Amino acid sequence: MALNLPKRTRIVLLFLVGIALPSLLLGYLAFRGVQNDRALLEKNRANEHRGLAEKVSQSLDDRLRAAEQAFQEFLLKRDSDNRSEMIVRFDNLKTKNPLIGEVLTILNSRQIRFFEAPLLFHASGSIPSPGLSSPDSSVVRLLQQGEQMEFQKKDYQKALALYRQALRRTSDHHTCGDVLSKIARVQKKAKLFQDTMNTYQTLGADYSRVQITEGIPLGLAARLEMGVLLVEIEDFAKAWDVFTQLYQDLINGEWMLEEEPFNFYSTRIRDSIFGLLSEGIPPEQLQSHESQFQELMDKENIKREGTERLLLFQVNAFTEWEHEALPFGEDITEGKQRLTVEIGTNEYLVSLLRNNSTGEEIWGLLIDSSYLKNSFLPNVIQMSISSEDTDWIIRGRNRELILASANPPTGSLTVKSDFIGNFPNWTMEFYQADPRFLEDFLVSRRGIYFYMFILIAGILVFGLILTIRSFTREMELSRMKSDFVSTVSHEFKSPLTSIRQIAEMLHAGRVPSEERRQKYYDVLLEQSERLSLLTENVLSFAKMEEGKREFVF
Repeated sequence: MALNLPKRTRIVLLFLVGIALPSLLLGYLAFRGVQNDRALLEKNRANEHRGLAEKVSQSLDDRLRAAEQAFQEFLLKRDSDNRSEMIVRFDNLKTKNPLIGEVLTILNSRQIRFFEAPLLFHASGSIPSPGLSSPDSSVVRLLQQGEQMEFQKKDYQKALALYRQALRRTSDHHTCGDVLSKIARVQKKAKLFQDTMNTYQTLGADYSRVQITEGIPLGLAARLEMGVLLVEIEDFAKAWDVFTQLYQDLINGEWMLEEEPFNFYSTRIRDSIFGLLSEGIPPEQLQSHESQFQELMDKENIKREGTERLLLFQVNAFTEWEHEALPFGEDITEGKQRLTVEIGTNEYLVSLLRNNSTGEEIWGLLIDSSYLKNSFLPNVIQMSISSEDTDWIIRGRNRELILASANPPTGSLTVKSDFIGNFPNWTMEFYQADPRFLEDFLVSRRGIYFYMFILIAGILVFGLILTIRSFTREMELSRMKSDFVSTVSHEFKSPLTSIRQIAEMLHAGRVPSEERRQKYYDVLLEQSERLSLLTENVLSFAKMEEGKREFVF
């Protein structure tokens, strides 16, 4: 049975059932499609970043294995080569394998020693005192007599004669160096400056590594005194050459010194150079000399930082390893055990290897973390990442920042991964920037769903407009028809009323004269014609509405 509903309600229901509900269903399906597509994209992105993390970790592991294998071959030939050849081969090894920072040996006494590490100085107490032979009693007696003449009687000529006699009577290299240093001292007191310079030059050339009090090399002390003497005689140009060359040799490790004597002589040399810059250097040479001196100080600061880092490891590594109960026994098979050691704010990456040729020594590669952070990992990640929207961070054990992409991460975390074997003890994190609106909907595959949304919204708006217009027109037509019916009814009522009244009067015989009746007949005819005209107008309007006739208004 058909529902008896108002026309307005029927129109609204038709709109809801025919347009609104299908459009909403399509919109929901499109929204679900967007969500599914987004989830699939995020899954693919996570898989891509996971593969990238594995690739970076595997690349590092491959390079470490190659360095370890090259070092194993280096160890196998160690006993057959002399030291100078070993140093050359070791430099070539580090050149071909930049990940190798330094090489260390772990002795049975649980001491760590570095193989040809470029140290500025060594830990206190690590340099053994040289074994000194006792001079002949006659030489000792001559030296005592010379010192008596020098310090008590101030007779420098006799003191020089006694020292030279002692020098002729000894053949011991160390004793000769000691006697020459006494001769130079007396010559300087006697103001025999040229003889003093000659003696210092001999000491610097022939007795450079002979150690005197507290393990100080004789050549170092002699060259420093030579520079001081040149300043006293105001030969500033030669003094500059002596001090700068001495400073450079000291930085380059010409002498094996512990930290305290190194710092003492480094300070003495720098103070002497500062004095020359403030007084003895001509203005036209001042700028170039200052630049040269600054380069030397920068070089010392760089090497000092590296030296302090290596010595910190040398002194404290075993303490840290014992805290973590790390074994150093038979488990270091096939050579390898990788460790991460944290000492203070420094982190050390070490790969331990057993020397297969002897089976007793444990050697280790100290990985160059600077090269690892600044060159190796950035290059690997740069070659692996194809999208500029992917940002990455490498963090340390305590979440501190180790390395990051150029742009700070702004999107969501996709993958968090450790390196193979937890070495180094870092974490790689990859982020994906949130897509822009236009890029997300207009450029990507989700553009199809976006266009579907646009089409559905257009259909809804268009259908709503048509419904409103149709509803408004129907209401206007209904109002006009109501007005028309009311007007026509009023127009029909007037003549019908007149006709009915006259007809009743004629029927009742209440018209007394013929003239009066004739007048009433005329009224009846006029009102009848009026009714006919109204009827004809209604019929003409109906034909006009049906389109059967055309009218000129």
